[in-house]
Amino acid sequence: MIIAGGLSVFDDSGEPVGHDSNYTTIVIVHGLVWHGATFAKLRPIARARGVRVIALNRRDYPGARPYTSEERALLPSIPQDLKPPTAGDGTPLGAEGLDSYVRQRAHELYECLQALVEERNIPPFSPASKKGGIVLVGWSLGCTWISGLLAHVSSFPAGHARLQAYIRRVIWQDPLSHILGYAPPARDPYVPTMNTSLEPQERMRVFTQWITSYFSHKHLDSEDGLERRTALRYPPSTFDAMSENDRRSTMHASPGAPGGSDWDLLFGSCLLGTVRNLRKGALYPPRADAKAEDWGNIELRVLWGDRSVWAVPYAITHLRQELAHADREGRDRRPVSVMRLRGANHFAHWGHPEQTLEAYLADNLKADRDI
Repeated sequence: MIIAGGLSVFDDSGEPVGHDSNYTTIVIVHGLVWHGATFAKLRPIARARGVRVIALNRRDYPGARPYTSEERALLPSIPQDLKPPTAGDGTPLGAEGLDSYVRQRAHELYECLQALVEERNIPPFSPASKKGGIVLVGWSLGCTWISGLLAHVSSFPAGHARLQAYIRRVIWQDPLSHILGYAPPARDPYVPTMNTSLEPQERMRVFTQWITSYFSHKHLDSEDGLERRTALRYPPSTFDAMSENDRRSTMHASPGAPGGSDWDLLFGSCLLGTVRNLRKGALYPPRADAKAEDWGNIELRVLWGDRSVWAVPYAITHLRQELAHADREGRDRRPVSVMRLRGANHFAHWGHPEQTLEAYLADNLKADRDI
């Protein structure tokens, strides 16, 4: 079902029956290739807990509105060799259009949340009782949508429903370092999608196996202690553990293939520095316009699996260092909590749904916490 903003509600578990009417709603934005169906295992657990789960599909994915040619023209065209178009002096082209593209997507997500609140009677958040409200989750590439919304919401004219009264927290789930705009390690910055020696189809095959695998890292906070390539044989990768029907129902490859909207967004935003700017806008929110909403005090939670690919713990280390530096300088920043999911890979919501749901909902985090 297409909703305001052009996104679609892929699945809505509905208002919980037999539970408190002031329930919490979890709204999830998916990542690259794997769409809203990837969160199906949360549904029965959430219903038993009296929680509502709404899995969105982004535009260009099943059920949502395709991008127009005018919208796609804002994206830089990133070729298979990952070299962005440049001007005659070698200056990369496309950053301004890409910034506009991300801002548009952030506004669409804002419109979507407005529609969900108004049309589906979602209860507001009660800080006193810690009930109700929306937990907004962006997983993997979906973190870019969350960053864009946090960075730009203070400049959007407020809608009929003041969402700041509904948003309980926002979540980056398993962000990879390049999605947050952190510089890659000097040694072996291995990511299969960036291996230009492989043909695109082979690149995607290797990436699928890599991103869905479990890894044993010797030292999570040391660049040299992170395993880049060799996955554990057990547990098997999420992809290998899925049935063929699960694979077909959860994946939609075309946006992530060369020439696809997510391909151009992912590599364009990394190559042109857009994701770095979005991270800073999310962590250090600008002052809200007088007619806009103020989300500056809304918690940003960062969930990460300690058996995910190396780029996730690497991102967490750099994020912690950045926040510590900001605190030493007395810089105003958004409240941030970090939660480690023990034994989880990049697909925690598939392999560890109970643990993941608990991490979405847990309150009163003043420091890092394992779950």
